[in-house]
Amino acid sequence: MFLGFYRETGVPLVAVHPTAEEVAGVPAVPSLDRADVDYALVAVPAERCAEVVRQAAGVPFVQVMSGGFGEAGRPELEAELVAAARAAGVRLLGPNCMGVYCPRGGQTFVGGGTGPAGSVALISQSGGLAGEVIKVGERRGLAFSRVVTAGNAADVTPAELLRWLAADPETRAAGLYLEDPRNGRELYEALRDADLPVVLLVGGRTGQGRQAAASHTGGLVSDERIWAAVAEQAGVTLVTSQDDLIGVLAFFQAHGGRAVRGDRTLVVGPSGGASVLAADAFDRAGVRLDPLPADRLAALRGLGVVTTGNPLEVPVGPMGRAGLVAEVIDALAGPYRDVVAHVNVTAFFTYGDAAEPLYAYAHALAGAQAAHPHTRITLVTRNAECAPPGVTDEVGRIAAAAGIPVYRTMEAAAVAVAAGGRHGAA
Repeated sequence: MFLGFYRETGVPLVAVHPTAEEVAGVPAVPSLDRADVDYALVAVPAERCAEVVRQAAGVPFVQVMSGGFGEAGRPELEAELVAAARAAGVRLLGPNCMGVYCPRGGQTFVGGGTGPAGSVALISQSGGLAGEVIKVGERRGLAFSRVVTAGNAADVTPAELLRWLAADPETRAAGLYLEDPRNGRELYEALRDADLPVVLLVGGRTGQGRQAAASHTGGLVSDERIWAAVAEQAGVTLVTSQDDLIGVLAFFQAHGGRAVRGDRTLVVGPSGGASVLAADAFDRAGVRLDPLPADRLAALRGLGVVTTGNPLEVPVGPMGRAGLVAEVIDALAGPYRDVVAHVNVTAFFTYGDAAEPLYAYAHALAGAQAAHPHTRITLVTRNAECAPPGVTDEVGRIAAAAGIPVYRTMEAAAVAVAAGGRHGAA
């Protein structure tokens, strides 16, 4: 299967097999020391891995996909594997890992081809979760520079990878999924020193989670209060779900190069109830919603907006003026670093029967982002599942072209905006 994935990318390939002349259409050599390669993927039973790695002298990097080492209660096999890598003079990725995904370099461990090359990186101790973040993230508009799965991290550690990515000119933001940091001080220092936005998801912070992590990568992470302190002191964002990991990376990708002004956040959109819940969501995320500036209220009244709170309630729907929210942003954007515009997608197909008014709203928001380059605009498409097929995809394309990240819940947007607040220009 993996040979097939690599064949699709067009990267030069050679298979290693003791007797076959080819495997799945790929020319084969009988042993690894006969392969002239710079990256080797080892997928043999755990007991055989050290023997194969010893053949890898001259190969700079060896990935061991096989499991059955420390995570399976056999640390002696893992120690033997590391010793074999040292003897061969190679760096070892894994064991128990899926490998590397890099659209620019033709590296992959997921099917369906590679997505567009971008500026977001991911380090993950779980190959399966990394594959999900790649596919779901790309579906939501993420473009990756590099994704590395570290597995048990017996040699190459997440901290070492983060230091490398922090100096990589093609990477502007990084996410980490960890179960076992291996060297806590090394990881803390790498997080603290990283001169780019970082979002951290840690698995196994509960009692049941720790048990699951121990059988997955051999990890045994500590009390979640420790991770909260690490994140606070190192200046990184700590999230609690895969969805928030993707959402924060999307925010960094969209707004990472934007030099912002001010420190306030405005939430604007329809429905009083949704606004109250939005206020709750942003409060939980630690984002303050300041009152509207008194000297701007007259300008709002001139637009026909009579409410004066933040969140600011304005009519958005098929019968409303598509550019009203953009006009509100024009009137208020000065002191606001972040403007979160939300829309009830259901309304466009309950009180209307066409997607064009929703597209017009999205285009108007895109125009507002272009007009206010020092303000970060975020869009929340509430109840997006109620739209006909393809509608929210088109809204997403309009927003992405303007550099606006899109979320489906206030909670997800609040977490992302809070993360941006920790990183100045994000």
